[in-house]
Amino acid sequence: MQHFPPTARQVSLAAAVLHLLSLCAGSALAQSVVATIPLPVTPGNVAVNPATELAYVPLTGVGQIDVISERTHAVVGTLSVGEDPVSVAINIHTNRLYVADPFAGDLYVVDANTGAVIATIAMPAYEVALNVATNTIYVGDFNNTIYVVNGDTNTVTTTITVNSAQFMAVNPVTNRIYVAPGNPFEGQVTVVDGSTNQVVTNIDIPGSNTTEFVAVDPVRNLVYASDLASDTGNNSGAVAIINGATNTVVTSITVPGEPAGIAVDPRTRDIYVSNNSLSEVQIINGVANRLTGKTVPTGADPTYAVLDFYHGLLYTSNTGDEGQEVANPMGPSVTVIRTR
Repeated sequence: MQHFPPTARQVSLAAAVLHLLSLCAGSALAQSVVATIPLPVTPGNVAVNPATELAYVPLTGVGQIDVISERTHAVVGTLSVGEDPVSVAINIHTNRLYVADPFAGDLYVVDANTGAVIATIAMPAYEVALNVATNTIYVGDFNNTIYVVNGDTNTVTTTITVNSAQFMAVNPVTNRIYVAPGNPFEGQVTVVDGSTNQVVTNIDIPGSNTTEFVAVDPVRNLVYASDLASDTGNNSGAVAIINGATNTVVTSITVPGEPAGIAVDPRTRDIYVSNNSLSEVQIINGVANRLTGKTVPTGADPTYAVLDFYHGLLYTSNTGDEGQEVANPMGPSVTVIRTR
């Protein structure tokens, strides 16, 4: 296999990440809820631009994105986009927001400075992720195709065939894309080389029943994959830790309940895991690779977890479903947790 060395932009990005980490002061002891923001309908995943201190929350089924201030933790505006936005990602350099709308069958490109839709790209868009180093957007169709979009031209440059394209994470330093397929290809993480747009390998996750979400520590080239329910049937799931250099599973951590969305703080090496059934965020120590025992309550049924590590703010999207193991009467919401 041909080796593609890091580009100058990727090397610069790695240096920038390390510099940002050195600037982030404070301890990881202040892990607590600072706000719960009620929403009218179920939220999708949150996208955050730490430069503008704004977070974007798609509201499924209503064609709207709520804009949240990181300073006041309140909704400060709305964007009218599509019909059923479910996933968003933002390029912090261009301040362009990418909105996946599977109902309309479009990916919308929004100028976050003005709120205007500047491009509509037809595709069965479900999940969206991006590489800020290459200005490339990856859109999964919840089936077996990833659409690769050039952020400069807003055009599809190619497609990548995978077993199942559901939830994704990107390492901008190594230019690798990690795909959690969910059902029916449980127990896998697909690795894609962003330089060639080819599948590198499918990593089997031992004991995994439904690999749902992935997150990346770009500084240490580690990948974290959540398994909603383990094969043991003991009302627990797991988080697998993958070495990005060797594409091998380092270890797996048993997590009570149903672990879903994951976010990694590369400075503190804490990994935050939204737990569907327990309505809380569980915290893994990434140095010792074990649960810390510290949990933070969220709204009912948290699914996604997104971290602004520069400001130390974690966002969970809570669907507000009934029938939780831990009683929680709250409806749809976003929980904001200060991590340090």
